[in-house]
Amino acid sequence: MNRLLKLTTFALSLFISQVCICQSNDDYLEEAMKALDKEINKGLIELQKESLFSSEGVYKMRTSKVAIKKNTDNWNKWEDGSFLIVFNTPKERITVYTKIKQVYDVYKSNKMIQDDDGNDIFTFYCVNELGDECELHVKFIKNSKERIVIINKGEIDIAHIGKFI
Repeated sequence: MNRLLKLTTFALSLFISQVCICQSNDDYLEEAMKALDKEINKGLIELQKESLFSSEGVYKMRTSKVAIKKNTDNWNKWEDGSFLIVFNTPKERITVYTKIKQVYDVYKSNKMIQDDDGNDIFTFYCVNELGDECELHVKFIKNSKERIVIINKGEIDIAHIGKFI
């Protein structure tokens, strides 16, 4: 939380300096507001990424689309799918609420990596209620508030796209 406070303070001081320089120029004020909003959003995204690996709380993601891939086939088309994914970091548990509730206990996680497109990806190694292992990847899409969660279950992969709420 200290980092968020520093980022917000920096963004606010940047905004105030811009307003003081040019109080009478409405266009410049609008640009300064956009710059402030962009800096705050960057700070919140960074905090969100760091929080997934901390033991600070529970984070929820509402999905809007889902896609499935079997074996080595291509992904099917994105279809509408409003589901809830809950990251309970104190319990090291991820729960996916679809028609069938899926509970994954995390036994290992990797530090963030970056793919060729510059997207940040976190990987969680999990065990479901039946003891089956799977990998769960959270991809932070560069320059977007949308996230993709991919669950690799051996012969089938399921991808959800959505936003943290």
